[in-house]
Amino acid sequence: MSELLWRPMAPPAWVAALLALGLLVVLVRTRRLAGLYSSRTRRALAGLRVLPLALLALLALRPTLLLRQEEQRPAPLLVLLDASESMNVADLPDGLSRWRAAQDRLYQAWWPALSQRYETACFTFSSFARPLDPDNDAPVPVVAGKSTDIGGALEHALGSLGGRTPAAVVLVSDGAHNVGRDPRSLPTSAPILAVGLGLPSDYHDVEIVRLSAPDAPMVGEKIPIRVDVQAFGFPEVRANLRLSVEGPLEDREPRAQEIPEAERVLLLGEGEGASRQEFTFTAARDGRYRITAALSDLPARDAVPGNNTREMEIEVRKKAIKILILAGSAGYEQRFLFHHALASDPRFQVLSVIAQGRGVFLVQRSAGYDSNADEAYIRKGTPLEVSFTPFDCIVLVDTPRDLLSDGNWSVLAHAVEVEKKSLVIMGGERAFDAREGILSSPLGAVLPLIAGGAGRRLEGPERQLVPTEDGKFHPLLTFIRDLREAASGQEANLPLLRDAYELPGPDADAVILAKAGPAGDTPILYYQKFGKGHTLLLAMGQTWRWFFSTPDDDPLRVAYLSFWRNTVRWMTTGAINPENKRVQIFVDKDRITLGDRFDLRVLVHGYEVLPEDLSISGVVRTAVGLVEPWSMPKLSGDARELHLPWAPASTGAMELVIRLKRGGLVVDEARQALFVEAQAAERVAVGLNQPLLAGLAEQSGGRYLEWNDADRLLELLPGQMDARVEEGEAPLASSRLFFALVALAMMLDWLYRRRVGLP
Repeated sequence: MSELLWRPMAPPAWVAALLALGLLVVLVRTRRLAGLYSSRTRRALAGLRVLPLALLALLALRPTLLLRQEEQRPAPLLVLLDASESMNVADLPDGLSRWRAAQDRLYQAWWPALSQRYETACFTFSSFARPLDPDNDAPVPVVAGKSTDIGGALEHALGSLGGRTPAAVVLVSDGAHNVGRDPRSLPTSAPILAVGLGLPSDYHDVEIVRLSAPDAPMVGEKIPIRVDVQAFGFPEVRANLRLSVEGPLEDREPRAQEIPEAERVLLLGEGEGASRQEFTFTAARDGRYRITAALSDLPARDAVPGNNTREMEIEVRKKAIKILILAGSAGYEQRFLFHHALASDPRFQVLSVIAQGRGVFLVQRSAGYDSNADEAYIRKGTPLEVSFTPFDCIVLVDTPRDLLSDGNWSVLAHAVEVEKKSLVIMGGERAFDAREGILSSPLGAVLPLIAGGAGRRLEGPERQLVPTEDGKFHPLLTFIRDLREAASGQEANLPLLRDAYELPGPDADAVILAKAGPAGDTPILYYQKFGKGHTLLLAMGQTWRWFFSTPDDDPLRVAYLSFWRNTVRWMTTGAINPENKRVQIFVDKDRITLGDRFDLRVLVHGYEVLPEDLSISGVVRTAVGLVEPWSMPKLSGDARELHLPWAPASTGAMELVIRLKRGGLVVDEARQALFVEAQAAERVAVGLNQPLLAGLAEQSGGRYLEWNDADRLLELLPGQMDARVEEGEAPLASSRLFFALVALAMMLDWLYRRRVGLP
């Protein structure tokens, strides 16, 4: 778009007067020539004399062309996050503080979407506003602003746009405005979407503040369940509490479990506003169970119905892990696994099937195993037919392909993928043979290898087992840590491999835990999560040598046993053997409230005398991913139990992590999940000022959203493009051009006068 404008160097009236005077002079001089020259000559002379005057007048008026260009660009959007101290109040249904919840929503949900759709500027504010860059600024656990100036924050944020009008202003606050002008009295040029957090100061609420159960209960045991209920604001309130448990959730129709006194009536008063209820149930089968605690028959004034129900899931384990060993022959490896590593551990029930010739099998059972079980699970013949359903872990020891039919190998693959079975494969010449091995069988789909191919035995001397970066701290290789401990960190005492194989490349989802070979570059231990199950492949076949090459009283002997026991336990339950733990943490406090200060107990195991290079460190991980360092005392002397003072700095779910290090190497860590509640007095200190936020939003043409409706924010925001008009001026001609034209006109006038004979 363009437009013609005039930018006169002098007032237009003066220009017109001078032009009129010049025309008058030309007219008078032309009339004097009336009797001497023809009318045509006089008109030509008049025109040549008027032309310079007209050009000079045009120069004085300065004609200019105005150019306009319209460009579409992302509209500006302002996000203001209240960072005053009242935002630390933890009165949201999920137990988080207002600040934690707002920060979590901004970083995880809003900012990724808003920064793509708009030219977004973010600020935190209390008594003044400061910029926030969620892409580069890390979240903070608490805020400490002593006052709240919503109006000042709005003025500062709008002023940062340089006169542009934002598409909208997103204001996240509890509305506790206490300094500066009333924000409702400020003129706003953009709609405000106000999101309110918190409960009003005079709120009434009954809440299930915690539902807890053991981490790994066992089948047949009484499983304790604890429910903590708290009332706020009511002088006295009656509530019905009901606990229900259903499972196993793997069943098509999970069944309700029987719970003694599952329904109870609670009477909660102002002084005794908290009640702890203990329940128990017994699971007859293993699997996942859902626990639900629900309050009912509450007064209509109950402020947050969403916190009247809590759910959790637990995994109930079998009392004993069932293991099936299928061996291609009776060798030292099978004997070591059955007699020393697995069957001797009461936590395992082991059934071993050994091929001794065509159609001939030797069956061995651990103590307490049903002597008729093999008849139900195994059909002897050529090939062998096995039902894998009763077993948690299947161990293949140098097993050839023809031990089972292709259909039975497919059944095993399905059991790993769908039925959550664990599969451990010990290598050897039979298992890794190009034609007769299992690598090309239907089982190949679950192996952590590229399908097909064969193994090649590594020739030469014994080779060192070297953990990879992924394997150093993997639960399956805790025995490496135990070996280092038993050998006082001497690398030479790690196991040597005599029977190792080089296999086809690893599958894309496989994790290489350890390598060997002359240069330490041949993968030996492969792990893969496949479907619901796990697969571990060992490209070696003589782990028995590790055990039998050490004296009976050598600590290394126990460490070698722990490899197999820990492998089976972790792959089937996700837990490691208790005897492998070097450090444990205990919280001897049932209920933790912000402001509490108490001692945590940390126990260190496995050392007669604490090594000089042993150290301990800790961190606190919060629900939004923040890591807060935790100072630890130095270990010294024969201390086995440490009492560490600790005071939580914030509310909500968190995890304590204690790491034990030796010579810079992490030898073990302990984790403890806990929940920190807000104090009852804190919860009602500063309530939500809903009228202020709602009035501010309504006055600006925006919307007010409750926190539980904040997910609608993105869909309520207006259009995301902004039209920007750029203008520029271009003079039609320069002064030099005008003067050149005037000179040319005067030259033409002189030439014409010479032609007609005028002086």
